[in-house]
Amino acid sequence: MVEFGASDFDLKAVAGRIKTYTEERDGSQIATIRAAINSAQVIVVLGFGFHRQNVELLDIREASEAWKELFMTVMGIDEQNHRTMRNRMAESFKAVSHVSIAAVSSGEFLRKLQPSIGFAIS
Repeated sequence: MVEFGASDFDLKAVAGRIKTYTEERDGSQIATIRAAINSAQVIVVLGFGFHRQNVELLDIREASEAWKELFMTVMGIDEQNHRTMRNRMAESFKAVSHVSIAAVSSGEFLRKLQPSIGFAIS
């Protein structure tokens, strides 16, 4: 895992650990992913696509005690779907106090929302 704003990490090693939803799923990896989401205070979702398999993978099943702030991109998704995306993702992560969405690229999203994400983390 790479902390938000970190600059001292091996990008090649981190990139090598990225998995896509079409790759075989390991039950222990899914449990690890869900545990990380469950303990997170801030979740940033970039370039997600909102495919049912992706959303189900991130469904933590049981609510944690920690409220979460959710930031996500919805580039290329018609605005009429944004409310559904917001509600479904909040449902997956259970205890969500705030959702910020933007129909922009991941890079632009991070540039524009860096202050908000930073405040949410601190």
